[in-house]
Amino acid sequence: MANLKFSFISLTLPVFLIPSLAHAQTVSEFETRFVDEVKSHFPDFRIVKKMEDYPVRYNASVELPIVAATPAGFIAERALVTLHDGKTGVPLESCFTPCSLHKSPERPVFVFPYKLGHFTFPNEIEADPDEMRRLYSYWDNEYEVKLGPDYRRAFIKRKLCEREFERMERVDQDAKPCYRIPPPLPNVNYSGKCKVVFDVSPSGLVENAKSTECSNPVFKGPSLFVVSQWTYFPKVERGMPVTRTGVRTTLKYDVTDYDGTLLDENGERVEE
Repeated sequence: MANLKFSFISLTLPVFLIPSLAHAQTVSEFETRFVDEVKSHFPDFRIVKKMEDYPVRYNASVELPIVAATPAGFIAERALVTLHDGKTGVPLESCFTPCSLHKSPERPVFVFPYKLGHFTFPNEIEADPDEMRRLYSYWDNEYEVKLGPDYRRAFIKRKLCEREFERMERVDQDAKPCYRIPPPLPNVNYSGKCKVVFDVSPSGLVENAKSTECSNPVFKGPSLFVVSQWTYFPKVERGMPVTRTGVRTTLKYDVTDYDGTLLDENGERVEE
């Protein structure tokens, strides 16, 4: 039953979030619609203001300072983040970054970051800030949640690839990459890689993607997802685009510690 609740929210939230932002509503209008929509399913849900105090409901909670970042590492202002209970999947509260959310001590939670133009991926947070400070003296006391890849850019690039292929001389050639976006980084404390095999259709789209080997199963989902967004120049035989089967690639996930130091596949810091 918990999984059903979590799936419902993760699938339905983007439906009413993205149209709200797309129609350039003010922040207050957007907050009102968002809160009303979620409260209709979860009465205790609330929007958290940046500087708000919590003397009653949150007297036994832990503050989570949240900032949102793009896959390229740039900090994204005004991303909407939604906190979900890590066991039930029920949404608890939201705020616009940079801001602080709240969770019960030692209770894992999921944070979904939303920003117009980006795919949404959950970020799991298990540790509390006090625990992080004890473990990592260099931690800057902020949880950096990752936005998904920019799907608007991927769509535009795909169209540009199609136009470029139409202008190309139709000589026999193998399928070649035109535009590839990096995979979203899972919220893990170790690096990894995943090998994927797929076909490229006559229109340059990726089909039948399968993972053949991943250093950790957590990298499988992001790898298959991002590969499905790639665009290729199709294989050409006798002047005609044809399906290219068995394209192989390896996606690498370079995860860094809180001070930017690369971690290996065992979570150990890779010192210079």
